[in-house]
Amino acid sequence: MDCGGKFLKFLVFFFNAIVFIGGGVMGGYGIYLLVEAKQAAGSVSIVLPAFITTFGLLLFTIGFLGCFGACYNNTCMLKTFAAIVGFLLICEVICAIILLVYRHDFVDLVGNELKKTISSIESGQLDSKDALVENLYKMQEEVSCGNYLKDFLA
Repeated sequence: MDCGGKFLKFLVFFFNAIVFIGGGVMGGYGIYLLVEAKQAAGSVSIVLPAFITTFGLLLFTIGFLGCFGACYNNTCMLKTFAAIVGFLLICEVICAIILLVYRHDFVDLVGNELKKTISSIESGQLDSKDALVENLYKMQEEVSCGNYLKDFLA
């Protein structure tokens, strides 16, 4: 193998090793969040931790295929890696087009969900023991922006 081929092999290995490690960390953190969400009571949803776990494990798998496929010149691993990355690229382009076409509906949807959450806080439907409220208090203390949430709950 010439110098350019070795360099390309090293680059593929290096960048996929980063994806492999990052995916493992992200998957582990997602699993931790899933365990914490199941232990917490109240309005804590497990959708986001499940998404983080799934995405992290997908990155872990893709990084594994690319990293070890490049390291051992395994064509099956590299072809599987290329197929998965190609499929994800196509999905990403489709999602971007859908978001561009329906961007006003998306903004309205997010705005309506935020308004519902704020109105549930203002109306007192959430008590101070709720996990969402506790996390909002913690966030406000960390950034030193006061306790405006107490004004809503009062």
